[in-house]
Amino acid sequence: MNKIIAPLTALIAGVCLIVTGLIVTTTWKQNRSLNQTVAVTGSAKRTIKADLAFLSGGVTATSVTRATAYAELKRQMALVLTGLESKGFMGDAVELSPSATSVIYDQTPEGVATNAIRGYSSSQTFAVRGTDVVKMKDLSLSLNDLVNQDIALSVNAPRFLFTKLGDLKITMQAEATEDATKRARKILEATGRTLGDLRDASMGVIQVTPKDSSTYEEGGSLDETSIDKDVTAVARLSFNIK
Repeated sequence: MNKIIAPLTALIAGVCLIVTGLIVTTTWKQNRSLNQTVAVTGSAKRTIKADLAFLSGGVTATSVTRATAYAELKRQMALVLTGLESKGFMGDAVELSPSATSVIYDQTPEGVATNAIRGYSSSQTFAVRGTDVVKMKDLSLSLNDLVNQDIALSVNAPRFLFTKLGDLKITMQAEATEDATKRARKILEATGRTLGDLRDASMGVIQVTPKDSSTYEEGGSLDETSIDKDVTAVARLSFNIK
């Protein structure tokens, strides 16, 4: 009886070793597969046109009395408003700030202010808003001609914005993610492997730059200087490899 049991025990032990070996091998292959990943970066780019523009500036008038300084400011600002109206900007499109008047004191030869009053300075700013961005750009250039009419005018560079950027960001982030997934799949196809589950995903900052510009800012950029702009979105994905 013992002679029969001994070989049977050895056979069972051998089978157990083989099964255990298969389990270990399969588990090792699965773990090895899970530990292999591919990391890719995808991007999406679109060219947009600004749909809203702002222009601001100011007028300053000086005189020996407060009253005459203010009167001169009103004269100059009236000419500015006439110039804006001639370009099609009036009513709600133009916003005026309250005027302000300050005292101008005499100074010593060393540049130190004294208590002696030399005159008064009255100033007022204006802001123009419009959806015709090309017209706004032309306005920014033509307003400088008012200087020839004896107007102490300063004009800031116009700002050009795209009001639908929030919705566009969502769409472009999805496009960048799709591009990254396609890149990962192509890489693995070339090696005979397939794409596994997504392990990690992160979105880069949105870059809004002048069209055809190579400008890049690590924290993201939001161009307001140009009418035509490029918007770039980036997605970074990591996948398991099967």
